[in-house]
Amino acid sequence: MKKYGLLIMILTGCVSVTRAQDKAPASKWVFCSFNTVGWIKGKTGSFLQLQTVNGFRKDHWFVGLGAGTDPYRVAGIPVFADARLFFGKRPSAFFVYADEGIHYPVKKEHNNFYTIRYLKGFYSDIGMGYAFACGKRSAVVLQAGYTYKRVTERQSYWIHQAGAPDRESIDMYMYDFNRLVFKLGLRF
Repeated sequence: MKKYGLLIMILTGCVSVTRAQDKAPASKWVFCSFNTVGWIKGKTGSFLQLQTVNGFRKDHWFVGLGAGTDPYRVAGIPVFADARLFFGKRPSAFFVYADEGIHYPVKKEHNNFYTIRYLKGFYSDIGMGYAFACGKRSAVVLQAGYTYKRVTERQSYWIHQAGAPDRESIDMYMYDFNRLVFKLGLRF
């Protein structure tokens, strides 16, 4: 019986010691919004881009969802998931980011001979940036990176042959757009 009493006293002492240690205050997820104007530069020219990314930040991490405009060659609306890693706990900090999602084209062409439709495709954007703090939670944000989108063009037209039924012919073309992007915006 003495063995069990001694074991119970040791276990009770260990539990008391572990409960007496200070706990670090747990940080909370805080809502953040990044709103930027960007300049996209590729082989065929340069265009302006608008984006908004909304999500939550905790310690060094930010995760959210974003959408914007991408008028480069085939205009569309990218919808994507965004992740950012901040270096340091100060309000002003360097960060890296990665976006991945879907590009929804908004362009469609039609005339008497053929119809061109653009199908949704892959969209990504990776890069780095710096947030210049302008208060407790707001900041001016500068970003530079690489962005990629894939667009599939679907051309359809009707073939008329004497003595045979009309039939539709479909041609598919894939385009890969590799661009540099520079963004300036605000974080709230």
